[in-house]
Amino acid sequence: MSRYLYKVNDAFLPKSKFILYTPGPSAKRLPFRVTACGHFFATAAYEVEREGLNNCLLILTVSGTGEITYANRKFQAQKGQAFLIDCNGYHHYRTVGDEWEILWVRFDCHPEIDYLHLLNGDSFEMVRFENTSKIEKNIEKILELTQRRESTVDLSLSHLMSSLLTELSLRKQEQSASHLPLSAKTIISDASAFLEAHFAEEIHIGQLARNYFLSQYAFIRLFKKQTGLTPYEYLLKIRITEAKILLERSDRTINEIAGLVGFNNQNNFIRKFKLLVSTTPLRYRNLNR
Repeated sequence: MSRYLYKVNDAFLPKSKFILYTPGPSAKRLPFRVTACGHFFATAAYEVEREGLNNCLLILTVSGTGEITYANRKFQAQKGQAFLIDCNGYHHYRTVGDEWEILWVRFDCHPEIDYLHLLNGDSFEMVRFENTSKIEKNIEKILELTQRRESTVDLSLSHLMSSLLTELSLRKQEQSASHLPLSAKTIISDASAFLEAHFAEEIHIGQLARNYFLSQYAFIRLFKKQTGLTPYEYLLKIRITEAKILLERSDRTINEIAGLVGFNNQNNFIRKFKLLVSTTPLRYRNLNR
């Protein structure tokens, strides 16, 4: 359990905006719930050090430079860069130089939604944008909505947060892929094609890794950096997609379909299908025929 720490030096210019927002009771059912947001023109003395807060924080640097310490690493946050952190963990950020202009949103999310892992994976890093106009527009819209009192505000805020986080996640995937050397991209492209062609067969990830003269650990890390999924998650997604097609278009039994898409155990197939589709194969068939 994290300790509680809250030290803030709110040194920002008067034109800055700081909005605290309380979602309505029905917002508990929504994927995202905004609790605070702002547009800060932070001065040299601006500094925040916190831990033990049960929410997430998204910050976009509009201009100037900041410094963030998070997950035992230190980064500079420069123009066009955004980051997402879990405020339950220790974090410290401050202005570097004279001014740091930031747009930010603090929010809660449904426990089954894990954009933190999707964005940061095993190691925290900045997400860089060439053009931040879309991100800025969405955050500014959030600032505007939190000052309204219509019944639809919470729903609109949740939708905007989903759009923001999806945009960041897509950019992070592009960013990660661009860092891979051509040989690495070729390996993952070839491995992906192999999984797509042989999904119905018994596949050993360790053997697949050895085909490219990589350890299993190195291969999995490389594959996930390129695709956002581990090789097994990628394979499972293919198998379940193929199973859905057979459930909709054929009269084969559940056990037959399990075997055709690479499962040697019907119970395991049903369990994995439910994990990805949130229903059983039989119920999926009944709903889609």
